Amino acid sequence: MNKNGMMRFWTILMTCLLLSGFAIGALQARENRGVAPVVVRDKEGQQVGLYQESHALVIGVAGYRNDNGDGWPELPGVREDVKIVARALEDNGFHVQTVLDPKSDELEKAFEGFIRRYGRGPENRLLFYFAGHGHTVRPGWSKDPMGYIAPADAPNPERDPAGFEALALPMQRIEEYAIRIHAKHALFLFDSCFSGSLFGINRAIPENISYKTEKPVRQFITAGAEEETVPDRSIFRRQFVAALAGEGDMNGDGFLTGAELGLFLQEKVIKYSNGAQHPQYGKIRNPDLDKGDFVFRVGVRVIEVSSNPALELEFWKSIKDSRNPVLYRAYLEEFPNGVFAAIAKAKIRAGFGERNEPRPKTGRIIVRSNVSGDTVFIDGKPMGPTGPDAHALAPGEHEIRVEKAGFEPFETRLELAAGGEGTVRAHLRPKTTAIEPEMVRIEGGCFQMGSPASEKGRYGNERQHRVCVEGFRLAKYEVTVAEFRRFARATDYRTEAEEGKGCHIYAGGSWNRKDWANWKKPGEGQSNRDRDPARCVSWNDALAYLDWLNRETGADYRLPTEAEWEFAARAGTTTRYYWGDGEEDACVYANGYDAAGKRKYDFQWTALSCNDGYPNVAPVGSFRANGYGLFDMSGNVWEWTCSLYKLDYDGSEKHCVSKGVDGKRVVRGDGWISTPRNIRSAIRIGNDTNVAYYHLGFRLAREF
Repeated sequence: MNKNGMMRFWTILMTCLLLSGFAIGALQARENRGVAPVVVRDKEGQQVGLYQESHALVIGVAGYRNDNGDGWPELPGVREDVKIVARALEDNGFHVQTVLDPKSDELEKAFEGFIRRYGRGPENRLLFYFAGHGHTVRPGWSKDPMGYIAPADAPNPERDPAGFEALALPMQRIEEYAIRIHAKHALFLFDSCFSGSLFGINRAIPENISYKTEKPVRQFITAGAEEETVPDRSIFRRQFVAALAGEGDMNGDGFLTGAELGLFLQEKVIKYSNGAQHPQYGKIRNPDLDKGDFVFRVGVRVIEVSSNPALELEFWKSIKDSRNPVLYRAYLEEFPNGVFAAIAKAKIRAGFGERNEPRPKTGRIIVRSNVSGDTVFIDGKPMGPTGPDAHALAPGEHEIRVEKAGFEPFETRLELAAGGEGTVRAHLRPKTTAIEPEMVRIEGGCFQMGSPASEKGRYGNERQHRVCVEGFRLAKYEVTVAEFRRFARATDYRTEAEEGKGCHIYAGGSWNRKDWANWKKPGEGQSNRDRDPARCVSWNDALAYLDWLNRETGADYRLPTEAEWEFAARAGTTTRYYWGDGEEDACVYANGYDAAGKRKYDFQWTALSCNDGYPNVAPVGSFRANGYGLFDMSGNVWEWTCSLYKLDYDGSEKHCVSKGVDGKRVVRGDGWISTPRNIRSAIRIGNDTNVAYYHLGFRLAREF
């Protein structure tokens, strides 16, 4: 072999080694699919960015429990369906999580864990796919049917209807999940047959994709209607995959919308099932979540921005000094939108004898932002407002800063190559006066919720039962007057008490609504210090505070569920109070109705024998904390939770409900007028969402 042949051999060998190594890296990066902005190349080679992240949860139930002959028939074909659907979604740019044969609690955990992890990004799209049995129940109290999906341990409702409803997942819960999601687009597909009033039928095909992608939406598609049966060899799955491959793009624009998908599946499944299945599709019955349309890009290869920057950088370092264009083509094939793509293209041109062409001496940067009236600073020099106009800059690293009065400044750095182009998207966050609460991390676990039948002073709505909660964070203190005042001043908010509903106080031997009472003046002759808990606050007022705080901080604060509240209050204890079974230490841990309160008010109920020094409300943190470091979990003020109140526990204690759901909400902990009986850890009552009391406040929770 001559010298030139030897050189060519080593060049090809090194290229193959590099490509094989980075092919392995690309396979490792498949786990990160969907977590970077999806870039789609159309027929003209133009890039169209649809979503920041794309995540899918694919659940299949093939092996139903049938120990006593009262279960569902098995669906062995579902296992293959899950694999095929997951693969099709991955090919469309989704990160996919699969769950097979979940039991009732595992099914709920799958939904909640997935939403908690991926549902917060407002520019994300989430897809949920369930394959398994479904069923419709017609409650006697409602003319509307209720759809359910069946986990692996749900019995057949024809043989055990009560057992089925206890374990199956109702569409009401799916609706709660849909509303809780922060992502702008969510699509729920059920390869199951059932009916219900969760969504309204919608056959419209959008004409303007870019407009639709900007609007939030929750869409639903089922494989069939009530009383229809899903075959094990799923027609619905085959047609869904075909739609993603491009067959569902009815208007040929390169996009597949949720509306197009629903219409396609309805036509094809009815046809190929010979009329045995009638898919239903539509959008949630919620005016805030029914304007947009879920979008897939079809007919093109979906590419992701590099999800492994370390791998890309290592590759680039290994070839950056080479004069061989083959290596730069290898880089571009692996990282077509890489940080060094412009440089690689320039080096390829140089390698093909184009060295004599004048090389560009500058690059271009476009800076955009989410606000108007801002100013761009590049390397400390003001360059005018953000917008579509490009700034010509010398190659190298540049510091980009965007400022606007009343907003936190945005800063970043960008490496620009000669002839290269870059776009910076600045997100300016308003400066806030919000006070973020000090949070305590609560590790999840299981506990006995409620009280045993032997507990002194227990009420009939405290049935003891085992409950498990995921980890969460809970505020160390109740929301204070100072914190609530900042919210009210920043938003000009008036509480429901201030708007005419008043606040309830105890006077003259009964509870009375007083028009003059509100969070600013919760009672005659009572303190209202900055560190006192905010009172005379309704559930709706608490949600308004949360909306403001989350908007100002970018966080996701909420009220705790009832189960979370009691789990945190008990702090691992099983006693009557979280400090033990005796009342003698109550004044050390809780601000209840004691000797000081009795001297001032002389209420008609039993007082604690001790004296805590506070006849009414006390500043937060004035008493000893519980085992988790939380203050005032008993006494001081009752605290709102996000859970629907039911006289007997039915699972609602583990969930939050949205503002539009009818019914009372659970309040826990009792307040400064509490008897020894009512500061127990298990005490619970329900309260109307628009009613305020002078011993009722709230504290905040959030996910880990």
